[in-house]
Amino acid sequence: MDNLTIERVKAGLADPGIGPETIALMLTDACNLSCVYCRGGRIDDSRGGGEESELTTEELFRLFEDAAGFKVKEVNIGGMRGEPFCKKDIRLILRKIKSLGLTGSMTTNGSMLSGALAEEMSSYGWDILLLSLDAPFARLQHQLRPAANGKEYFHNILEFLGALNNNPSSRMRVLVNMVITGNNYRYFPGMVDFVNNFKNIESLNVLRLVDMGLPGYSDLQLDCGQAAEFRETLEAFKREKKVLYAGNWSFPDVRRETPAGRHTRCFTNYYILSIAANGDVLFCPQQYKPLSGINIRDVRLRDLWLNEHLSFRKILSESAPCYGECCTILKKQNEEIYNAVCDD
Repeated sequence: MDNLTIERVKAGLADPGIGPETIALMLTDACNLSCVYCRGGRIDDSRGGGEESELTTEELFRLFEDAAGFKVKEVNIGGMRGEPFCKKDIRLILRKIKSLGLTGSMTTNGSMLSGALAEEMSSYGWDILLLSLDAPFARLQHQLRPAANGKEYFHNILEFLGALNNNPSSRMRVLVNMVITGNNYRYFPGMVDFVNNFKNIESLNVLRLVDMGLPGYSDLQLDCGQAAEFRETLEAFKREKKVLYAGNWSFPDVRRETPAGRHTRCFTNYYILSIAANGDVLFCPQQYKPLSGINIRDVRLRDLWLNEHLSFRKILSESAPCYGECCTILKKQNEEIYNAVCDD
């Protein structure tokens, strides 16, 4: 987290008119994969109202224009529920974000990438791509993240990364996210070698497996012996140039409690505004919990940010009940903000 973000939060605590730095946008609930540990792409999962309930391209353009006018820095297109490339007009949407001078970041499963897409996104300066990739070879990737239509797609990822590699003018930063399971943890060294082959890949982030209540979760989970083996391997690679240990991988079944006496303040909502695919404002980027009665369709961004219903920001900045369950990345950012803005 840079000092500008911290200063923005500090100013925002005193002046609610200081807008968000980032719009975290869940562009669609549709997904074309059926990852073994995720609810995305499963026909028995009732989420949202389908494409007809999602923000239209015109509504998204208005949101982006409002964001640029409100001095928002970044639009982050998340993949918490759906695959962004399943969204109609996705290429127009990405181009619009960059045409307004906003930083663009996006999470994707990579299945719909291509060399042509790498060239197109590079041409208008797309900034960051977070790529969900759990194996350095096709067989295991398709086993863990099978396409709903059964087709193979690993070659699409290779083509995209290869095109970036061969484009000297591309400045796109690629961050690879690897979910650690009992099936793939031994291939972590191979993943390190894989990412080192591509100059645009900035880091390899290891993510812990999250229990979504799906059958077979226990079969994917690392047992204590495997967890210890993986942690030892991870420590050995911590100084590897292309590896970023993001810190949100932990031993299985260990609740990350907040030590007694530590603060539980959350400042996330002073610099990030999270929006669902249907326009609902969300509790935070990590909890898909809509705030009742607040939708970006009904109000312009500046007015929404000042809405009295967003007073929950102040409550969370005093004590957040979900702090102990938060992902480590946001927790680390909160620690930095807390140390900079709080006296106690």
